Amino acid sequence: MIKYEKKAIKYSTIDMFDSTKNNILLLGKADTYKERCNIVNPRGKYNAEVLYGTDSDLYKAYKQCYDITQEYNIFTANCKTYLDFLNVMDLVLHYNFTYVVPMGIKFDDTFYNERTDRYEY
Repeated sequence: MIKYEKKAIKYSTIDMFDSTKNNILLLGKADTYKERCNIVNPRGKYNAEVLYGTDSDLYKAYKQCYDITQEYNIFTANCKTYLDFLNVMDLVLHYNFTYVVPMGIKFDDTFYNERTDRYEY
């Protein structure tokens, strides 16, 4: 298990994943570049606010989800681009998340995939 502290906030990486619980993963844009493409568990609203910014979609979603569940089983991933979403989804395949919530993506959107060098849906 990896734990680390930045600016008096404590949060953990995906290694804190507990497969016996209903785990939620929120993928979305933050106002910062902190923890870009990393799956982390902020372990509280204050930590999420410091990590992602008060007005960010990712913080607002985390706050709302935490207010509903009152649990620390909510994970986040700061995805700035569509390619970031793809990179994180490669990681997600190794874990058994109950809910994966991508924010800001429309499934009918096209985007340029740098891996395949073509536009995809």
